[in-house]
Amino acid sequence: MAQVIFLVLLQIALAVGAFDPQRSQVAIQETRIHVELSHSRRSQTETVYWEARDRAQKERDALPASAFSTPNTDLGGFRRIWDFYTPDYNCPLLKERVGRLGDGGKWVCGLRALLEDRPCLIYSLGSAGDISFEEELLNRTSCEVMGNLAHAWVDVLKIDIENHEWDVFGDFYARPGARLPATQLLVEFHWPGNADRVWKVLDAILADKFRIFSVEPNYYCEEGACAKNLLEFAFIKVSDDGHVCSPHSHSHNMGMYAAVLLPNGC
Repeated sequence: MAQVIFLVLLQIALAVGAFDPQRSQVAIQETRIHVELSHSRRSQTETVYWEARDRAQKERDALPASAFSTPNTDLGGFRRIWDFYTPDYNCPLLKERVGRLGDGGKWVCGLRALLEDRPCLIYSLGSAGDISFEEELLNRTSCEVMGNLAHAWVDVLKIDIENHEWDVFGDFYARPGARLPATQLLVEFHWPGNADRVWKVLDAILADKFRIFSVEPNYYCEEGACAKNLLEFAFIKVSDDGHVCSPHSHSHNMGMYAAVLLPNGC
């Protein structure tokens, strides 16, 4: 109880300017609040997540066999395949949309808590000439965006490669025991023409401890008809006990030999 009261008082003090007015000091305090509150909410977040996944699995088990090979997204009964991959995970560290409004922006979990206060790594694959997402991250954080390869861990991996994502993920997860070393995964999925690839790839990503915290249809085409075929997914990786898999220590100048310390179970 004392800790809760302290956090409430701290929030009030920040609001009225009783602490150091410098933005950096406020950001540090805000980060501390977000992180501590996220720990207290973790069990509830896990409960909500698993209840939603169990409900979706029961409906999935009742689908006819044709639902797993249909050439379009429609599964009948006012359902589409994307409805089985909803953002059931509640980002515990506040989510923000990074980049310009409309097509090109991406949802990020814990920008202030996970990225702004330490060196971090962003891998960005594909932009179609729109680099507003990358520019904002460079302006707001000390992250390195696509400056090197072969790192041991990536804080954010953004992929928007116009339908080639299915081959990339399919080949990657075809390897036994494959695990993607990233805290957040931001992907624009383009309908591949066959539901089988969608089920397999998204199931593999979820099995790799990634959880969906945002889904945004991309309707920036004539009359918005593409919204059923183009969707922006945002995932975050968690440990077995629900901790966000974010490095405690992250030296990105040493390439693949960098020291990366993660919560247990990541």
